[in-house]
Amino acid sequence: MKLLAPLFALAVLASPAWGCLGDSEAELAARYGAQTKTGTSQIPGVSIRGYLYKGFLIVVGVLNGRSSYEMYSRKDGSKLSGPEVAALMNANSKGQTWTEDKGTTPEDSKWVLADGSVFAEWAKAGGLTVMTSEAADLEARTPAKKAPEKPRRP
Repeated sequence: MKLLAPLFALAVLASPAWGCLGDSEAELAARYGAQTKTGTSQIPGVSIRGYLYKGFLIVVGVLNGRSSYEMYSRKDGSKLSGPEVAALMNANSKGQTWTEDKGTTPEDSKWVLADGSVFAEWAKAGGLTVMTSEAADLEARTPAKKAPEKPRRP
């Protein structure tokens, strides 16, 4: 019986109900339901959509009307399991193979799709982020926001 629980979780995660990079805003709403939050990103042209879905928090960055990155984490803050990460990466693989980045650490793992169009990063203490190369390029070219300076005392 203990073996059935992970298989069931994997089947649920691998189901077509999970969104994928490139989904339109209408497809995201059909998959996840109503947004719980909306916001802006530091990446120019990217708007943020937040969803609660089957015990998960899903933050989606929308660029040109399509999902350009998705961040998956558990609502209760617990870490994602290996099979959950594998199912989410499979949903975002476009049928291609993932290659592990050689620069990974024990704290996180990184992968890239065979055609270089999508990147994934799993912070083992938390969630998984998948991002298109277009969004990653925009993010890399975006200057980091400076922390506001503290007022100086005379």
